[in-house]
Amino acid sequence: MASLFDNLSLKIVALLLGLLLWFHVATEKTYVYEVLLPVTSINLEADLSLVRYPVDSLQVVVSASGKQLMRSRWREKGLRINATQFAPGRHQLTLSPGNTSLVAGGNLISLDEIVTPVGLELYVDRTSEVTLPVEADLVAVADDGFAVASISRPEPAQVKVSGPRSLLGGFSTIFTEHKKMSGLRNSLEISLPLTAPVGHGITLDPDSVTLKVQVVPVRTRVFDNVPVVLYNAPVDLRTAIRPRLVTVILTGPPEEIDKLEASALVVSADYTKLDSSGRAALKVDCPTTFRVKSVSVDSVAIDRL
Repeated sequence: MASLFDNLSLKIVALLLGLLLWFHVATEKTYVYEVLLPVTSINLEADLSLVRYPVDSLQVVVSASGKQLMRSRWREKGLRINATQFAPGRHQLTLSPGNTSLVAGGNLISLDEIVTPVGLELYVDRTSEVTLPVEADLVAVADDGFAVASISRPEPAQVKVSGPRSLLGGFSTIFTEHKKMSGLRNSLEISLPLTAPVGHGITLDPDSVTLKVQVVPVRTRVFDNVPVVLYNAPVDLRTAIRPRLVTVILTGPPEEIDKLEASALVVSADYTKLDSSGRAALKVDCPTTFRVKSVSVDSVAIDRL
């Protein structure tokens, strides 16, 4: 009596060949398929731009062989809309396979129908260009024993901004991406990407700038008898501050800290932030090149007279 397991390897090979034949026949058939595809391109005349992108994706019907539909490249490339007939202004465009096409797929995949949306409003404007200054959004903090002596202006200091004319008038400055660096012990040069202003079709040339950060060893300097200023006290209230004078120790670049005037330091207390014991914390303001190492006291007493 024949067993199910007789010639098992031949039976497995025959089964696999059958499955491959079935798969080949099944994927050679033409299928109609509804799919959501991204809109990756809207073609205009060379000197025109869209003020805003009207739609991210379209629901469409395509047809092709199963093999073609299983490939992902044509999906990722999305759809292209032709709007080269439009001049500057607001326009309504009815979508159809005549003005909408697959970016990839060639003649192997057919775009049969636009399901939704079937129409778009296009706001077309002239492409223009302006030159704007660059502002660096960089925070550089040196390690103990060092100080940031200077941060150079961005290089280049200005960039060209291109896009719809109606948008460009609202821009005055281009900023870099925010970056914070800490623990610096050596001078360095850094490249920062620029952040394009909000708006469709805005491009920057160049798209990044270079800055130089100078880091130097610090020198310590003691400032004695710095007066404490009281803020936000009632006008008709007489007060006394204890202690009235404090000592502040700063660190900073040697050449600059030697030239720093004591008048550039502001040590203050806020009357509105008195605690229950009648004391207020001290705040020290000084040029950003310097760092406060210590203050002789961290708070002062406010006495009413």
